[in-house]
Amino acid sequence: ASIEAREDEFLGNFELLDDTLLQFEYILSFIRDLNTIPEEDRTDDWKVEGCASNAWLMLEARNGHLKLSLGSDSLIIEGLLGALTWMLDTQPLEDVAAWQPRFLNHPQMKPHLNSDRSHGIASIVKAIQTFCVARTTQLGCLRHASSRQLASSAAQAKGSNQSSASSSCC
Repeated sequence: ASIEAREDEFLGNFELLDDTLLQFEYILSFIRDLNTIPEEDRTDDWKVEGCASNAWLMLEARNGHLKLSLGSDSLIIEGLLGALTWMLDTQPLEDVAAWQPRFLNHPQMKPHLNSDRSHGIASIVKAIQTFCVARTTQLGCLRHASSRQLASSAAQAKGSNQSSASSSCC
């Protein structure tokens, strides 16, 4: 399912719950979807700045798709990170980079997202998207460079005097 479809499902289910305790339990249910960062990797190298509680983020690009590992010392944050994992993990980098998250501003999320939590989750989303943009750009450059190298090799094989551009796109 697409990111938007998963976010729609998350928000739709959330809207069905008219009790804040049930909504809180729903958020916590996403902890099971969290690719948790092991305790030994919960270091300053992976720590997210801008979160009131401790949160860690490890990102990886695998064949043009995002691989997320997240963790926090706060249950509500872990639940929200689990929801993010459920929405974004294994999605194409381009889709994650272009995603416009709506759940952070959803009226029924307000009781669960005080300004510190909202700012922290927004910081995590921004870090994820920045990573995806950078990796997408790198992949584009690699594809561009490969095409340029193939064109250059083909021209040389034909004995052509043409030279390929040597400037890098990144």
